[in-house]
Amino acid sequence: MIDGRPQFDILICGNDRIAFCAYQLLLGRGLKIPGDVAVLGYDNMIGISELFIPALTTVQLPYYEIGRNAARHLIESLEVSGAQPSPASGLSAGGQGIVMSDLQGITHQR
Repeated sequence: MIDGRPQFDILICGNDRIAFCAYQLLLGRGLKIPGDVAVLGYDNMIGISELFIPALTTVQLPYYEIGRNAARHLIESLEVSGAQPSPASGLSAGGQGIVMSDLQGITHQR
């Protein structure tokens, strides 16, 4: 940070718990979210989103799809080889953005 201002527009956090800590730190330094810096969470953790003021923008993980794909891979591996399942390489499940706070409100020019 230079002169109390961050040198970035957005802080992308590995999960919503980290985003909550980042909110506390940034707000404690007098920064405005998302005016001075936006914060993006990842996992849309149930029970924590209502703690954010302003509300947190996060990514909803498709837990059902992840579980279904993992189970399908395990069953197919066991049916084909009858042995230990192979690593789940190539499996993917996309996330869905949950926009709660306006990330487009950032107007920084560096």
